[in-house]
Amino acid sequence: MKNFIFLLMLVAGCYLGAQQHSGELSFTRGLNHGIQGKFAGKPAVGDFDEDGLLDIVTIGAIKQVMTPIPFTLVIESHLHINNGDRTWTASTPFQHLAGGEPVVDDFNNDGHEDVFISGVFESYNQNPENFKSFLYLGNGDGTFIEVEIIISWTPFYTSCFAIDFDGDGDKDIVFRWVDKYDRGKTKIKFLRNNGDGTFTEVTSNLPDLDGETGLGIAFADIDGNGYPDIFYGGQGPTRLFLNYGSGNFEEVINPVRTGGGQFVPFPPAGIVSFATGNINGDSLPDFVMSHEGDQTLFYVNNGDGSFSLSQQFNWTSDTIFLHDFDGDGYDEFYASSANNDDDGRLFLNDGGTFSLNKALLLKQLYFGSAIAADFDGDGDDDLFYMGKHPQTDFAEAEIYFSNLIMGTSDQGENKLSVRVYPNPTSSVLHLESDVRLESFELYTLAGVRVSRGALYENRISLENLPAGVYILKVHDGKKVFTQKVIKK
Repeated sequence: MKNFIFLLMLVAGCYLGAQQHSGELSFTRGLNHGIQGKFAGKPAVGDFDEDGLLDIVTIGAIKQVMTPIPFTLVIESHLHINNGDRTWTASTPFQHLAGGEPVVDDFNNDGHEDVFISGVFESYNQNPENFKSFLYLGNGDGTFIEVEIIISWTPFYTSCFAIDFDGDGDKDIVFRWVDKYDRGKTKIKFLRNNGDGTFTEVTSNLPDLDGETGLGIAFADIDGNGYPDIFYGGQGPTRLFLNYGSGNFEEVINPVRTGGGQFVPFPPAGIVSFATGNINGDSLPDFVMSHEGDQTLFYVNNGDGSFSLSQQFNWTSDTIFLHDFDGDGYDEFYASSANNDDDGRLFLNDGGTFSLNKALLLKQLYFGSAIAADFDGDGDDDLFYMGKHPQTDFAEAEIYFSNLIMGTSDQGENKLSVRVYPNPTSSVLHLESDVRLESFELYTLAGVRVSRGALYENRISLENLPAGVYILKVHDGKKVFTQKVIKK
């Protein structure tokens, strides 16, 4: 099961908001969840033991030691297997990797999810030979086979992303790489997924990009040609590169349309955070940037390759996030350290305009990140975050379960075992089970049924449905199976 994964930093308090009526956002804090948090790293999610529940990979620092000067980071990696009762059990299959950024996908197309990690090998230091890349091929039972991926250039100070940059349907690897031997220039590198667990380096015409710190990067198909485009910002200007495939990119010089009809660049970034998502509900990817000029700027996609400023907040945040938590087609907006007052905040989207829900003020952690996904299998997206406590310099992790949609979880005696693949899909879902499946129902996240029928060949067509997230219910006459599915 593959899942869209969204970055954010989040939350504290027993409830995020009071108990609210159906359709309004509220969350319940998970207690004694067993997840080892990290900072200066990021998490990833996948169903690695194929039980229909989401597991969590965390890689990064667990504490900061201030001596010797300047400081030392104690770095670890963990795989957390979901127990099905809102708790996780930790293991260390990536133990000799001291740090890195994990990305998850079925890279070798064998039906099992894999983990790609590029980072520090065995100890944290600045020796380029100590930065390596590994592909952990999943066996489908929570175990992995380790394969080192040899790269001709040194992946130093690397961030990596699983992005289908060539539009062939499988996830490739995109690196944001700082070259300390070339005056700290940032270079964006690509490994094309060959579909069998191997990769081929791809040459692109992207220029070297100045700036060593405060780098922002985001991906979205702006022009609808099937190839993800790249937003990039750092110490220089904020830039947009359109992707035409095969490593061929073209920069949009003046992508912002002003109120007077003129076209100008995005503002310079400095220390920056980027996010892409759907602000105004028109399904076109929009863009948000928060930069050290104490501004967070919201740009909507005009559909012609240009953007218009729709809203502005006069503060900055080191982590921002767009995600549709309530299923109404409009993404909510999260920011850590809004107004520099040590609060994280979740802004609700009212038809394309964000307003603060004061019941959803969230305690922040520093130097962290998080994900939104359906961790308890009840059909709505929950919140997980990790980062460094501002006073203790130790990592923490929290998970909050959404109360928006309840009653779709299949815990207990009536659980039916079904494998659903591929997920996400652009066309057909295939089902596997040890028992005869009789019928299915398909719902939106808002609870509206959009399809139902008998199951004769254990396949369900999604071709006539719009792209989005749906809840699938499968029946065998006595038991029910429920799972979130994604139509691409």
